[in-house]
Amino acid sequence: MLRVVLLHRLVTYPRTAFLALLLGACVLFTVVRAFATEPLISFIQPFGTNQVLVHFDTDANRTYELQFINSLPAGAGNDWSNLFVVNPLPGPDHFIVPDTCTTPQRFYRLRVTP
Repeated sequence: MLRVVLLHRLVTYPRTAFLALLLGACVLFTVVRAFATEPLISFIQPFGTNQVLVHFDTDANRTYELQFINSLPAGAGNDWSNLFVVNPLPGPDHFIVPDTCTTPQRFYRLRVTP
């Protein structure tokens, strides 16, 4: 949803491109909005006898933290540990992160910050 104030009036536009008359002049606005994708672990693949490969995609200019915990439910959010951190990059990318299985089960999550 795009909101623009025109002549002291709030107008809501559901589209990314719109035509506005402003002080008698015709002005064409094209708004390009880049939506970041939701953080998503694509899949977890067995690798060898005691490892897995965790796959995920990243967007530009965002920090990603691949985290793990060995049992749920987690406590006050402090029980998750970072397995791998991706600092902001200029473009999208795909990562494959190996992890050694030291317990019978492990849970993963992908946290992202703008």
